[in-house]
Amino acid sequence: MEQRKLRKFHPVADVFPLLQGTEFAALVESIRTKGLLNPIIVHPVTGEVIDGRNRERACPEAGVEPRYQEWDGKGSLTEFAVAMNVDRRHLDARACALLGQQLEPLYAAEAKARQRLSAGRPKKGEKKVAQVKTREPQARELAAKAARTNPQYISDLKRIEKEAPTIYAEIKAGKVELPRAKRMLRTMQAGERLKAAAKLARP
Repeated sequence: MEQRKLRKFHPVADVFPLLQGTEFAALVESIRTKGLLNPIIVHPVTGEVIDGRNRERACPEAGVEPRYQEWDGKGSLTEFAVAMNVDRRHLDARACALLGQQLEPLYAAEAKARQRLSAGRPKKGEKKVAQVKTREPQARELAAKAARTNPQYISDLKRIEKEAPTIYAEIKAGKVELPRAKRMLRTMQAGERLKAAAKLARP
């Protein structure tokens, strides 16, 4: 099969890590021997891949022509992408919390778009929608529910990322669990306060 250019990935698809190494090789072999069993889901307007980034990458390796299907545009794109992926992955508590943190800005962007549409300011190609009278769930709540984590964990991760990037990097690398990371942050901050107090106390 002639080498083709891969489609772009939609940001909502990037919240899940790509398969690498033996896992990706196994997917390539499966597609080579069994064909592409599930179509790659793409955005109806941009053509970006919403679900199926690994299949998109594996098809050229397997010598199989990819098959695409457009998302029907119903409901939340973020919820759709998460629903298509979260049950496939074996996520521990740390990974779920990190997923929730990544999903929060996506839900916030969707809420902002709905507010713009209900206010009568649709972009080209968008339709005005009726104003929402009831309170919408906060983006953090939606993200936590989708990622099957606690909303507080998302807030904790955001705080650690801002105040202690090195500790946050260890969380992402799977070296430190969130409870221990919070203790590390408190210890670090206590040490900083002692240093500041000692500096002020010098004659």
